Amino acid sequence: MLSKKMTLAFVLLILASATEFVSSDYQSDALYAMKVKLNASSNQLTDWHLNQVTPCLWNSVTCDGNNVVRVTLPSLGFTGTLSPRIGELKYLQVLSLQDNYIQGSIPPEFGNLSSLTSLNLKDNRLTGEIPETLGNLLELQILDLSQNELSGNIPSSFSNLSSLTDINGNFFGATIVSQEFKAIGNYFGASIVSHEYKCPRQL
Repeated sequence: MLSKKMTLAFVLLILASATEFVSSDYQSDALYAMKVKLNASSNQLTDWHLNQVTPCLWNSVTCDGNNVVRVTLPSLGFTGTLSPRIGELKYLQVLSLQDNYIQGSIPPEFGNLSSLTSLNLKDNRLTGEIPETLGNLLELQILDLSQNELSGNIPSSFSNLSSLTDINGNFFGATIVSQEFKAIGNYFGASIVSHEYKCPRQL
């Protein structure tokens, strides 16, 4: 009987270890795809290797247990685009990519980041419209998309963001849009930080 109990305990231990490995593996893949899309140079994110057991050992990555909860990569001069695979990081709470030169649009897959509380993409070269899917981020408290080259209207889905307490606009450099964000801020009691329009930076 003792032998059977020991065998069962060993099997459960193996299964638990396998589960942790699978969790770390998909997170590593998603983060590495992010690194590639950002066009990180050979001397940036040098410890972001797929052959490591867990991304929790990577620079600028913070974990809770084996789950990635924070990625902070500000002011590193990235010139690439945002990877849709970031949306796979279901435990991610903070994503900070401000003050880079990131181009392209915001992937709609960002709306899958159900644990996200802070999204900072300020001062990049992002274009296109804000995805409606960002209205799915029900835990979001801080949102900064200012000083980009975004266009279009504020998604109606933003009315779902009842946890939002800090909105950084003017997003598009247009007074009318800034007023819309003030209306949203007043509705939720959010703090609004307004900025004058900043012309696109030159490399």
